[in-house]
Amino acid sequence: MSVESSWPSIKDRIWRCRDCHGDTRVATNIRQSTPAPIPFAKLLVVSLAPPFIEGVTVKTEAQSVSNNPEDHLRQFLQNVLRQPWRDVLAAGVIVLHAVKCGIIPTVEGFQNPPPRVVDRCARQHLAAEFRNVRAPVVVTLGAMAYRAVYQSAMATNGFVKPRELKLSEPPTAALASADGYQIQLPDFAFKLFAGPFIRGAGRKEAERRLIQAAATAGVYAMPS
Repeated sequence: MSVESSWPSIKDRIWRCRDCHGDTRVATNIRQSTPAPIPFAKLLVVSLAPPFIEGVTVKTEAQSVSNNPEDHLRQFLQNVLRQPWRDVLAAGVIVLHAVKCGIIPTVEGFQNPPPRVVDRCARQHLAAEFRNVRAPVVVTLGAMAYRAVYQSAMATNGFVKPRELKLSEPPTAALASADGYQIQLPDFAFKLFAGPFIRGAGRKEAERRLIQAAATAGVYAMPS
């Protein structure tokens, strides 16, 4: 797979993409627009999707972690890493979404992106972002975030999938080990940590996995 290396080119492809038009779960008028990461990013956080907003009728930049101080994910990251947002970014943290458009909630109110959307989107857009960022440590927050990273790795030319790397669930070392799970792509490697999404019963576990990933990346000082 050929991927764009320029961040403006990646953003433009996301903005122009029409692959999910007609999908009843995808709010294609709400799109991620992440500023270019600083060189040599240390930690990549992959979450689920930009927040959904009812009634958006024209293509609009999502109000999400990168541009909304009230965003729940931004507040979670600031609280766990014990730093204001500008310092989180300056430390080398970048946050991306598994899918780039908002997800229309189910009747129960869930905004988890469906697997078909993750598979369609991540192999194009997150894969391109992933190879541009080349962070040495990655933490996923939510099952679909892990699936998106898996798809991004599988979209890389020359990548030989380790037996332990599965689409359905993360390898045990990414879930339980403080050292993470090492993934080797043809031209760079990263440590993978996999956690649940930040809401509900999984929040404490998500905090623990983020702390482990951030400590491995050198962007978190363990309390003395």
